[in-house]
Amino acid sequence: MASSNYKGLFNVIYHSVFWLVYCLFMASLIGLNGQQPFWFVFTHYLSGIPAFALFAYMMLKYFVPALLTKKRNYLAVALTVTGTTIVSGILFLSLNHFVFYGIFWPHALAPEKWFSFNLFIQSLLPVWIPSMFLVTRKFTSEWLKESKAKTELEKENLQTELKMLKNQLNPHFLFNTLNNLYTLALMKSDKTPEMISRLSDMFQFILYECNTPVITLKKEMNLINNYVKLQQLRYGDRLDYSIQIDVGVDNFRIAPMILFTFVENCFKHGSGSDPGIPWIKLSFERKGDKLLFIAENSKPGNSQSHHGEKKGIGLSNMQKRLELLYSGHYKLDINENNKVYKAELLMEEL
Repeated sequence: MASSNYKGLFNVIYHSVFWLVYCLFMASLIGLNGQQPFWFVFTHYLSGIPAFALFAYMMLKYFVPALLTKKRNYLAVALTVTGTTIVSGILFLSLNHFVFYGIFWPHALAPEKWFSFNLFIQSLLPVWIPSMFLVTRKFTSEWLKESKAKTELEKENLQTELKMLKNQLNPHFLFNTLNNLYTLALMKSDKTPEMISRLSDMFQFILYECNTPVITLKKEMNLINNYVKLQQLRYGDRLDYSIQIDVGVDNFRIAPMILFTFVENCFKHGSGSDPGIPWIKLSFERKGDKLLFIAENSKPGNSQSHHGEKKGIGLSNMQKRLELLYSGHYKLDINENNKVYKAELLMEEL
């Protein structure tokens, strides 16, 4: 209640000051040529405030909302503006004759005719000028308010969609990893405890690091390293894995698990179905203020191109996350043939 009262008081003071300043400005502007005294012009405009205010506030109440609505009635807008202009012009001339000449200045100085077509046309400019300012301010205010609301809505939708994508990503990763653990358990492998330990470290990362919008590349590489170690327990010496990391990339800030999906994809769609000796190459290279990440893997000899096939859930979600988080600030190139799958991602720092 108090806040509403303060707002109302502020509006009264604001508009009172506005009309006073308008009268002072016009009096100063016209008085510069020296043809009419300052106080003569000032009181002339001061007496016309009711006419100026009538036109201005009618424009604010009916004209602006009519133009902002999606279903505009242009005929109604035109009639409102025309009608209000005529009434305000006549009111200004009436105030000029009966108030300005009679209260502020002797009525004997008033012209014989208080209304004529020429006087009416001359009265339109002082009536229109303040309303143009107030209407422009109102349009700007509404545009900024709408723009802010749109930005907040986009931000809220972005966070909601990112949360949904993460919720899809984590179970997907869990499903793949548990499949690997299940395979080793069936084989009664001595590597099972180590695999469970690394899996625990990865889940710790997902639970705590993925809740933050930005992490360092070092943390992402720790996740990737644990994942690769899990896969190496499964493949043994059959996997040819290499990684190249530039000095100084550890603190590069990225979105969590944005690169991990590429590595997971290397195993899922390449090495995982290769009965021979599969290979995977990862590269983290600094390119000025950007990071170039390359994930490259071999494909089975009888593998067909993935073009035209349905994308995996993990890779599809990753591409959505890239567009949401790095829109306009990343470049992704994927090249594929019967033998090699290569993804190159150039991204800016978050």
